[in-house]
Amino acid sequence: GHGQHQLVLARTEEMEEDDSPMAGLKGLSLFWVPRHVVRDGKRIENVRVERVEEKLGHHASPTCSLGYDGSEAEIIGKRGQGFRLMLHLMNGARIGVGFEAIGVSQAALDAAKEYAAQRFTMGRPIREHELIADRLLGMETQLRGLRALAIAASQAVEVGQKLEVYLEGGLIKGEEEQKRSRKELQRVKRRARELTPLLKFLSAEKAVEICREAMQIYGGPGYMKEYPVEKLLRDALVIPIYEGTSQIQALMALKDHLQFTLKDPLGFIRDLGAARLNALTHSGIDKLYWQCQYERLRAMEYIVRQVIKEKLSGEWTGFKGMSPPEMWRHLSKDFLRHWDARTDFAYGLLHAERLTEIITHCEIAAILRKQAAKDPARRVWAERYVKRMHSRVMALAADIRSGDREVLDWIEEERKARIGETSSDA
Repeated sequence: GHGQHQLVLARTEEMEEDDSPMAGLKGLSLFWVPRHVVRDGKRIENVRVERVEEKLGHHASPTCSLGYDGSEAEIIGKRGQGFRLMLHLMNGARIGVGFEAIGVSQAALDAAKEYAAQRFTMGRPIREHELIADRLLGMETQLRGLRALAIAASQAVEVGQKLEVYLEGGLIKGEEEQKRSRKELQRVKRRARELTPLLKFLSAEKAVEICREAMQIYGGPGYMKEYPVEKLLRDALVIPIYEGTSQIQALMALKDHLQFTLKDPLGFIRDLGAARLNALTHSGIDKLYWQCQYERLRAMEYIVRQVIKEKLSGEWTGFKGMSPPEMWRHLSKDFLRHWDARTDFAYGLLHAERLTEIITHCEIAAILRKQAAKDPARRVWAERYVKRMHSRVMALAADIRSGDREVLDWIEEERKARIGETSSDA
């Protein structure tokens, strides 16, 4: 908040009816606001810093409450483009936060390994005790996977940005080469869109977990400010929150994978069959890998079936009391054409985080396997990652396919209770 240049998202259009072209997010614009301006030859405050917020961590970064009262600003882009531009900034920032999470995690792992090498019990360093060694190896394996995912995501983003610049600047000559470049641009943009929420989601969640593990390895001293891990844990806690919470990343991943599945159902069925065949015909680590891929697709299939089942059930219930002409009109014009994301996709929303974790683990395993094919030295980390993710993926997939609707039933109970309270008040 103390920065000399600030980007501010602000409403520029009046709040109108919901169907207005400038309603909601479409009425937001993005501005550049300088911290100070010169008026009548004097340098004065253009933004008022009202207070510095007290935070759990990140004390070196001043988070401030700011006042914009008659502040001078310049619009960036056009009126109404603010939210789209802000999303562009946030998508890039999410890649950066992924690397930040990896950096915090690496610092925690380094500190834990150093302490575990120096702390002796029962005649040996605690890094040689099985329980501690298992934690250290798990942290290292997870970090290797996250780093591979981060490189793959950033590479897709960078290649896409450069291709756009080359195409828009006329730097790619020849019709065939331009056609090939546009096709490649479409592919890498989709790849970047796929990997960005996965990186932000799992790296952020694992940063908290790894820092927590590091504190546990330290034992009591880790809780003291004399050692670094308590600070790392405090700093890690905000990573699943800012630049889009873990839940937002999970919803983005769910939405995209639902769209891909429904857009090409035959392709999805082929992938499902191929994963099942590979799981049956391979052995060892490869078998575990294909079992995970098969469970990923089965979980996605189950969610899609639940969504369609719920929608069909609701639509058929609506036929009660309709005359034959009304029923035919509904079937021909309205049936399954209107979807409400808040109700029709409830089962998917319930399991969005579980599915996203499954997808991310499988994506990391696939990247590590590709690396191992090029560099045999990477094979050991690919194998370790697959072995450690296997049981986790199986458990998450089992939760998704359980069909348990207790949470959805509870939400409905709460909704009815709230309606009842409102009616009583009235």
